[in-house]
Amino acid sequence: RERLMSGFGEVLDLGYLDVHDLVQRFPDDYDLRVVAREAGRDGEAYEAFEKLLEVHDKELKDKDKKDIKRALSELENLTGALTLRISEAGAEVMVDRRIVGNSPLTKPVRVNISTHRVRVTKVGFEPFEKEVQVVSQQELTVDVPLQTDVQTGHVVVRERNNAESRVFVDDKDVGAAPWEGDL
Repeated sequence: RERLMSGFGEVLDLGYLDVHDLVQRFPDDYDLRVVAREAGRDGEAYEAFEKLLEVHDKELKDKDKKDIKRALSELENLTGALTLRISEAGAEVMVDRRIVGNSPLTKPVRVNISTHRVRVTKVGFEPFEKEVQVVSQQELTVDVPLQTDVQTGHVVVRERNNAESRVFVDDKDVGAAPWEGDL
């Protein structure tokens, strides 16, 4: 049982979905749903089984497909889905410290029933973080309005020869040199 738990964790950690390896790791007499529950990673297990069906549909035996669909049905009751609507493309998206992709995400993120921390980052924008509560079979939408990261600094302008000169910031006359201000 410990070996199976370890093997299932490896499959999830690596995103490894080779059907032959999966079948070797989990004998027919052991219920994969139990392994997933005991690993405490129902959301990731749901996504792994979903991907397994999608990628290896033609290779799987009917019995295996039926078992995987049954597992998906049971895992659906133990999970919810997060749809993240992110205002900027190319942002890195993390749920509970796990990178789930870059925006825009192609589908909702399946997560365990629990409180989750959503973090979205992109260079030039302030990081977005929000804690969300997900309940069984819920499809929760989270709007992520990334805000431009504003950098400021203090500027001093002097004319080297003390000649009369004007200082312009963003095409706006802000006064005569010497001048200083925060931008």
